[in-house]
Amino acid sequence: MRRLLKKMKTYKELEEEFDKKVAELQKECKHDKTTIMDHMWRIGAYSDYRVEICDICNKEIRKIYANGTDKPDPKYVKVKCQNPNCNTMVEVLVGQPYFGILCKKCSKPGIYKVKT
Repeated sequence: MRRLLKKMKTYKELEEEFDKKVAELQKECKHDKTTIMDHMWRIGAYSDYRVEICDICNKEIRKIYANGTDKPDPKYVKVKCQNPNCNTMVEVLVGQPYFGILCKKCSKPGIYKVKT
């Protein structure tokens, strides 16, 4: 007897199917139940803002900065990462030298000085 085997899905196919279903859920969700939590861009490395996350669809609704708004403190500016292969912007405080700030994407430490 010959059994009919169901074709197994690949990881990539499962991932695409999952992402599509999550996108549909987030689009239809009303975001009625939310939680505000600290944001970490990697384990143990907290950002300078908190995030409001929907408890139902896990979508990030908004960022809340230390000044209580959804806009960053104007004393901070974004400068390009010093790694020539990276296009990420790094937030630094105006007028202060920062030694060893890590880019969140490539983890390259840099020395940044922003003039007022």
